[in-house]
Amino acid sequence: SLDGSASAVRGAPDDRSPPPCGVSPGSVADLGLARFAGRKTPELAALLALCPAALVIYNEKEILYANVAACELLGAQSSWQIIGRRMLDMVEPDGQPALERRVRACEQDGRRFGPLDLPMRRLDGTRIDVECLGEPSVYLGQPVVQSVLHNIHHRKRVENGLAQSERRYRQMFLGSRSVQFLVDPQDGRIIDANPAAAAFYGYSAEQLSRLCLADLDAGRESESAAAMARARRSGAEDFEARHRLAS
Repeated sequence: SLDGSASAVRGAPDDRSPPPCGVSPGSVADLGLARFAGRKTPELAALLALCPAALVIYNEKEILYANVAACELLGAQSSWQIIGRRMLDMVEPDGQPALERRVRACEQDGRRFGPLDLPMRRLDGTRIDVECLGEPSVYLGQPVVQSVLHNIHHRKRVENGLAQSERRYRQMFLGSRSVQFLVDPQDGRIIDANPAAAAFYGYSAEQLSRLCLADLDAGRESESAAAMARARRSGAEDFEARHRLAS
């Protein structure tokens, strides 16, 4: 039903079959969401239930509402599998303190929050990374939080992969005994230098990062720049230039 009764919200047992995800776990109109429609309507509830964004409404104690998209995101066949659970219990331990602080501030001070990256657990135990945004609202005179959840699992995998690749590169670059520069091919500016380069040239890595290859030329001015230009035109992967040391 859409009468907003507490039993309907918590999914009290009766002789009916559980309803489809998000269709009737309480009156979402009473949660302040009706301001979008201007009045309480079953049509609004149906619209929220079928909204493609995952919508969850909860307080510190329990989840009160989950629409179809939220059920799919969290691996539930029915909203009744989610309603009554603590939102924090569906979040990995390392993400619980951040959410708990924001939910408390949202309920007590009316402060919205997000986006907040949360590691969550679906009902089947698999981990999923979610971006959570929270908005304060009221249900039956009590403060609640209404959140939109976005699946960012793929984005997190890409970010983690890039971070690992960067760490491997840094380890190889910094740990190499060969003199290595990272150079801007357009102007020859030294972007980075490894410890072997700093030891060989007699500059610190920070000093080298403020120089261009032309600053190290031992011959005519811009010898390195000319050599780099020839290498670019010919497609060569290396070039020769005479450099001077700091000493």
